[in-house]
Amino acid sequence: MKIAVVAPRAAQGTWGGAERAVRGLRRAIEEHTDHHAEIVEVTVDESNLIGLVHGYHESSVLDLSAYDRVISVKYPVWLLSHPRHTVYMFHPLRGLYEHYHLFGEPEHCEPTTRETAWVVDLLHRRHDRAVLPELFELFHQAASSLGPDHPDLRFPGPLSRLLVHWFDRMALAPGAVEGWFALSHTVASRPGYFPPGARAKVAPLPADEAVSAPSVGPRSGLFTASRLDGAKRLDLLVDAMAYVTAPATLTIAGTGPAEAELRARAAGDDRIRFAGFVDDAALAAAYGSAVAVPFVPHDEDQGLIVQEAFAQATPVVTCRDSGGPTEFVVDGVTGVVADPDPISLGRAIDRVVRDPAWAARLGEAARDRAERVTWPRLVRTLLGDDAGCLVDLDAVDGHVTTAARTTASPVTGFDGSSGRPQVMVLATFTIDAPRHGGELRARHLYGAMSDVVDVHFVGLSETTTIGSTVRLGPGLIQTTIPRSPDHLRVGIEASAVAGIPVTDILAGLAGWETPELGRVITDVGARSAAVVLAEPYLLPALRHAGLDVPFVYDAYNVEATLKATALPESTVRDALLANVVEIERSAVTESAAVVACSQADAAELSRRYDRNLASFEVVPNGTVTRPTIATAGQRAAATRDWLERYGAGSSNPHDFEHVAVFFGSWHPPNLDAAELIIEIAPEVPNVLFLSCGRHGDAFATRVTPDNVVFTGNVSIGAKDRLLDVATVALNPMRTGSGTNLKLVEYLTAGVPIVTTSFGARGVDARDGEHLRIVSPERFASAVAEVVADPNAAHRRAVAGHALVAETFDWSVLGHRLGGIVTDIARPRARN
Repeated sequence: MKIAVVAPRAAQGTWGGAERAVRGLRRAIEEHTDHHAEIVEVTVDESNLIGLVHGYHESSVLDLSAYDRVISVKYPVWLLSHPRHTVYMFHPLRGLYEHYHLFGEPEHCEPTTRETAWVVDLLHRRHDRAVLPELFELFHQAASSLGPDHPDLRFPGPLSRLLVHWFDRMALAPGAVEGWFALSHTVASRPGYFPPGARAKVAPLPADEAVSAPSVGPRSGLFTASRLDGAKRLDLLVDAMAYVTAPATLTIAGTGPAEAELRARAAGDDRIRFAGFVDDAALAAAYGSAVAVPFVPHDEDQGLIVQEAFAQATPVVTCRDSGGPTEFVVDGVTGVVADPDPISLGRAIDRVVRDPAWAARLGEAARDRAERVTWPRLVRTLLGDDAGCLVDLDAVDGHVTTAARTTASPVTGFDGSSGRPQVMVLATFTIDAPRHGGELRARHLYGAMSDVVDVHFVGLSETTTIGSTVRLGPGLIQTTIPRSPDHLRVGIEASAVAGIPVTDILAGLAGWETPELGRVITDVGARSAAVVLAEPYLLPALRHAGLDVPFVYDAYNVEATLKATALPESTVRDALLANVVEIERSAVTESAAVVACSQADAAELSRRYDRNLASFEVVPNGTVTRPTIATAGQRAAATRDWLERYGAGSSNPHDFEHVAVFFGSWHPPNLDAAELIIEIAPEVPNVLFLSCGRHGDAFATRVTPDNVVFTGNVSIGAKDRLLDVATVALNPMRTGSGTNLKLVEYLTAGVPIVTTSFGARGVDARDGEHLRIVSPERFASAVAEVVADPNAAHRRAVAGHALVAETFDWSVLGHRLGGIVTDIARPRARN
């Protein structure tokens, strides 16, 4: 097979991590498979909009017919056309995506000339590749007539943003791409990067082989290497050195536009030196002789420096908001994660330098982590069945798992030594890195249930191509089953027609597309005393296995009601809803027990499917209770500090005094809740509203009030930090079902809350005693009331925290579910 790796080449001839990665990928395909790989480059001038659009044009007409498969990595080359096109996204043009607001440019495009108006009109009228020749011709005419310096053609600007987003949507659409991959979860979860319903698999880049060759020597001092520009935040690192009291030097390698400023900033500290350009051999030696590598960029895509340092058994110190690095740097395991301020960062560095034995242990764990990210594994992930690897990949990656991969050898699990019954949990998702309500419920509830029974969680994954069985806790094992390419394609195509993601609905109905799912269910189920069905959608796969095992249906929502509200009109809406109703009916009527998240949900399921309400059990969503909460004064101080850092260096000064937070996945009730936030925000201009989670993708092209920010996905650590600094947490739910997990999380965090009465369902909290419960029409005034009287808000928060500790702790709820399961378990099954 002949494979093209297609990438842009900067007209200015710059060389960096992306260029090294492309060459590394080509070399890996050649070295680890039978295939031949070539790099195909398109020269792109990104200094102005005309040059960028020319790059998109050249990419769209590339003749790639000589290649069997094509892998593109960046804009604008992914606008290419090929029947077997894989996108391995490094990133789009970030200055026209999440960084666009930094330039103070309007989001709406209002052309001032006839020529640009024609371009904008075509972009709004047509959304298909067939219009590309006409679009490029109209833009060429506008550019020739107006010239590159015309205000309509400014870069960045609203027309450039509209054009690039349109090009990228065409390039990444399901019909144009065979598969989506991203080099980190950070990239995969950014709002607007991928089409709705498309889940990018994560395939991290390994370190360059020249830099990862072992070069460990005597260790002293700190070393880092970066392009010297603002995004890498080397100014923060220089400032942090003032708080490093241990004897340690810092060497900074690299060149860039901020070099003079950084040298001036560091002039008063003779421990800091600048090394300029360092070649690969010297780079490896520098990593290998450092005690630690500080790397503190803001929202980095991946950060190859982390892999390079880890390869030399050197721990990395990074920041909580550094993005990609935090996916590898586990605090206290492979490095240290600090808050993004000089004091916290300096103290973290000081701690590592003062304890070289601890640093060495971190470094050994870091090297183990780096060895999981290999070129053979990347090639196998990107090429799938076409990989045909010549090396023994399981030997290369054999140390990664504690048990066999589901794609390579029989599933292993509990050895039976506990003497406890085993329970298999089936879900359309995995729980090793839970991000939203359903995943969080599963991880905590079934994790707590593992105190009572052995839990073998079996979950489908859309974001990996490598299965695994791993131990998540003493009594909790997870088997991850990657959806096959055909299974993924069924879900993506249906989602495109339906208008929202519907991969959950089709997970079990099309489960035969992933044969491994049936094999694992049969194998684990045969050794299980009971099954818990987390949501109903894998019931068809469970039926197909033909097991004689009772099951408990854990109903996260009333799915028929939820999907009826969520699904827009389309040619497949009625068929999808009919499938949901039939699957849910079977789950309710065939299960040995039904667990609902609220009494209201239990009543609706009982009425809808004619099952005796007395047979339902209610296990609401819970929380890990915090032992203490901040005082009103401590919270106000934390809010002020956070807002000062938020506004530091901003080109748009603000007068925000308070922070309101909302968290939600891409789930229709959360989209509706965000709409309410957008409606009320102008009425409370002194409050900054942070709307966090993947639901923000739906608002990527919307004009929103200046005091509303969609952050995209945030890590658990960042979420906890935001709950610590928020003046008020919001739960503006108007639709949905189940118990709202975010409300319970707010209560345990001790943050004042404003919720709708619908959002408070399933939680025995009272207005004025534990929180404020108001109608959507009074939401803005309630937020204003909370921020105006922090002492009253704190008294309610203290009472709410006590309520949660008594009734919603996950350990209590997990033990309750364990009792329900053991009551219906078949007695003869043991591990």
